[in-house]
Amino acid sequence: MTQILITLERWADLLDGGDPVDVIYLDFRKSFDPLGLPQRRLIKKLEPCGIKSGLLICIENFLSSSGES
Repeated sequence: MTQILITLERWADLLDGGDPVDVIYLDFRKSFDPLGLPQRRLIKKLEPCGIKSGLLICIENFLSSSGES
């Protein structure tokens, strides 16, 4: 929740200053069924598409933890 509030405050400051704000919202939970998805194969397909390092690790961590409830 804190991260959302910090982000909204930064966006508001930028907009108040007349700066543009571009936002990309990714909802991987709706895009992939973590229980039926061959995760290793997906990760290997993302690497050649230019998704690397930090973002790739975040996606991998999300997919491996989203099956836990």
